[in-house]
Amino acid sequence: MATLTMGFDILKQLFFVESDERNPVHEQAPTASETNTNSLAMETNDVKLEEYIHKEDVDEDEEDEEEDSDEEEEDDDDDSDDEEDSVRKQRIAHFQAISDEHFILLAENHMQRNREHDDSKFQIKRRTHGAYNYVVILNSDKEKVVVKMPITGIKGHWKPEHGNILRSEAHTLMYIKHKLPKFPVAKVFGYDEAFDNVVGAPYILQSCLPGEQAVGSWIDMENIVLDQGYFNNHPTQEFEEKRVKILKSLARHMADLRQLEFDSIGMLYLEDDDPEKPFIGDHWDFIEDLGYRHYIKNPVFKSSADMYLRRHKAISGPEPGLDFMRETIITSEPFASSKKFPEDQKETFTLGHDDIDLQNILVNEEGEVTGILDWDQVTTVPRCIGFASVPVFLRVDFFSIYQFPDTRTHRFPPILFPWNLEKYRKIYADAIKDACGEDAEAAKYCEKSALYKAVHYMMFGNYNTWKTNQENLIKYMMCVIPQLRRADYDAFHNAVCDEDNFGGDWKEGKAIWQDGVPRILDHRNI
Repeated sequence: MATLTMGFDILKQLFFVESDERNPVHEQAPTASETNTNSLAMETNDVKLEEYIHKEDVDEDEEDEEEDSDEEEEDDDDDSDDEEDSVRKQRIAHFQAISDEHFILLAENHMQRNREHDDSKFQIKRRTHGAYNYVVILNSDKEKVVVKMPITGIKGHWKPEHGNILRSEAHTLMYIKHKLPKFPVAKVFGYDEAFDNVVGAPYILQSCLPGEQAVGSWIDMENIVLDQGYFNNHPTQEFEEKRVKILKSLARHMADLRQLEFDSIGMLYLEDDDPEKPFIGDHWDFIEDLGYRHYIKNPVFKSSADMYLRRHKAISGPEPGLDFMRETIITSEPFASSKKFPEDQKETFTLGHDDIDLQNILVNEEGEVTGILDWDQVTTVPRCIGFASVPVFLRVDFFSIYQFPDTRTHRFPPILFPWNLEKYRKIYADAIKDACGEDAEAAKYCEKSALYKAVHYMMFGNYNTWKTNQENLIKYMMCVIPQLRRADYDAFHNAVCDEDNFGGDWKEGKAIWQDGVPRILDHRNI
């Protein structure tokens, strides 16, 4: 047990650290008639984002002028961590104070209302929590259910956007279950984004899916501590076969989502909780600062280009070279439009689950996927980053913190070598295309989706690391373009648009970038 616990601790620190967890976090959800955000609200959001982004520029200049000691900086980081932990503990304590009887009454009331197992008597099996949710698992002789509550669900902390995010999560699950009954998501028995209920907090009550987290089936937890990750890159035949089975099973399920198409980008809602009345509404992303999340409202977009160019405008700043290089990327296919077939007249979008990672995949002993978790803040997205994207654990080499495993020190972490990641990406891409059958065109972006996701995170990822993400991605692309592979990143982006000082000498380099980027992003160029 100690070995297993240590293994999971290693995984949390070294394997999942970059995974963008989002909390399901009371304003009434928007109605279909309210989905078009007015221009004033849109401008207000852009200003807020610009203020935050360019505040970073000022802060960086001030840091250059100041000479704080490393010890002082470390102390500040420790204080921030302590403050974040303290806030989280206080919030968890709030939910721990809710009695078992109230959770039991909640489950029984909902099951009777749904006329499912009217006489069921529930008992608490387990109460637990993660970083963003408090969870209570209840059993009866006929059913196992889960009460999931965001830890922000406390009066005074709960904001309108939290309510919309929770409602959209419930509606997304309800819609998928209605359209794809065999898809491995939980069944929603009820939800409430307000506080006037038996537990006095927002919640979703849903079925408890079978299986265990896939991490134990993907990674040899017994050996991982002994060999510092060797077996992760050199698995036994048994583990290798189970890995392939997990990938093929996950691909088959995700391929079913191709049947759900939408005409715009945003969060999914249901009018009157009716799965036959879906509509797309506003969606949120966030800036995280000392453990607090400041939400930014995004309107509904009818085109992929509108979404990316709007964000590009918001984050553009005093470096025109970088702005030019970024704009070249997002105005190239497949980000310029989201069409299943080139001849399609209108763009279409698919569901995009942003956190398909090992901790959110449940499997049985054979490695067959039995559940996919964590559907909060799932949105409809451009096809290139939609249902056919490879899961998070197969694209870690595109994360800014990825460290190449160093076998010389015998201390390399349980992270796959890039060539092993590429091998598994190919297995997954082939499996999802096979699962799509005659509709394989729907999965055409899968094999290069790790790159497409990296582009998306350059625009919409963690705001605390977005500049690093941008730098790493552009450096990667410069290395792939033969004429630019030896070019210095800083020199190139500083000079490429500075015709006043460089007399247009970099025009050829600018043209090479404009020609090379679309070739890199073309899904046919593997």
